[in-house]
Amino acid sequence: MNNIASFKSIIETGYTDKLTVYDYTTGSNADGTTSLVRSTLPKISAAKCRLSFAAKDGSTPTNISSNISFLTFTVFCSPNLSIQKGDYMMISRMDEANNTLRVYIGTASDPLIRVTHQEITLQQIGDA
Repeated sequence: MNNIASFKSIIETGYTDKLTVYDYTTGSNADGTTSLVRSTLPKISAAKCRLSFAAKDGSTPTNISSNISFLTFTVFCSPNLSIQKGDYMMISRMDEANNTLRVYIGTASDPLIRVTHQEITLQQIGDA
């Protein structure tokens, strides 16, 4: 085993979360136009990953009528996973007993692929 493969296997021991990825396909609307539709079957299911938070949401509403939640996070995973910019991602934060603590959903940025891993930044936007 070479040094890179050894280092990669050490990094992957820290992947305690799970990642599911859906891509988008072109669909037809009733009026003849086309639109992007999220696939019903995931292209990646329950792959090991690590979730890291880049910026936490604040509690101060930016609009009087709503309290929109902004959360930026980074996912670290194997470079062998095929993740594209714009993919719909669901990351399950797992505890030591492999129970789901929380699910985070976001849209993938352009992955930064390295020899040992890849990093994908996501921004989750929704109502708090």
